[in-house]
Amino acid sequence: GIRALSLEFGICDIKNTEERCRLLEKHERSINDVLESYRVISDIDMRKKFYHKLERIDNMLLRESKKILLDFKRFIGRRYGIKG
Repeated sequence: GIRALSLEFGICDIKNTEERCRLLEKHERSINDVLESYRVISDIDMRKKFYHKLERIDNMLLRESKKILLDFKRFIGRRYGIKG
């Protein structure tokens, strides 16, 4: 989804997802929530690898972040006519 939006707005030479999101913020206001969710999931995943368990707050943040990313996925599906 991030890559498709990047291409639509002419952001072709950036490979890093976070950098793409920062550049997309100029065009799409909701992209900030997607970027924050991406960061939360990455951070929690890293902590889980080190500590082999998650705190209750981590599980709550993970659930909320996944909801935001699912909404974004649906938005991309509607925008580009993708079913699935």
